[in-house]
Amino acid sequence: DLSWALAAPGCEPHALMEHLGVKAPFAILAPGASTVKPEKLWPIEFYAELAQRLEQAGLQVVVAGGPGESALYTLIAARAPSAVDLTGRTTLVQLAAVGTQARLCVGNDSGPTHLLAYAGAPGLMLMSGVSDPAHCGPRARMASLRAEDLRALKVDTVLTACLHALAAT
Repeated sequence: DLSWALAAPGCEPHALMEHLGVKAPFAILAPGASTVKPEKLWPIEFYAELAQRLEQAGLQVVVAGGPGESALYTLIAARAPSAVDLTGRTTLVQLAAVGTQARLCVGNDSGPTHLLAYAGAPGLMLMSGVSDPAHCGPRARMASLRAEDLRALKVDTVLTACLHALAAT
């Protein structure tokens, strides 16, 4: 339960969204993960295609990440030009606050994606063979998709799961 954190000053979701330029309905993409385990990264070009297709489905795309991940936003924005860049622009608590209003979140097995799950965001965590969903899978309204090698996890498969998650919300 993150309610204690979400009550912090500067974390009111709607005011924060307005300040950051985020408009509902939106999907958060969290394409980063630790560089120590690159096998946990779904290819960025797949995220870019997913972003484009989510925009075509009527969602604003929001790219979340740390300050060192702004290049990921740039690559996604090349395919989804109306995407909003939150890389390095929020604290973790602010990201959780924005996540409470998201229609969908998609991310790798990473801290921000787990945080969004605990904040109650619906969506998908993409997990490679190095992660055991029974041990470290997402909680609450977030599901997981697992592939031994994330490079084999096709955009169509992820998009279908996203559309299913959207229909359930």
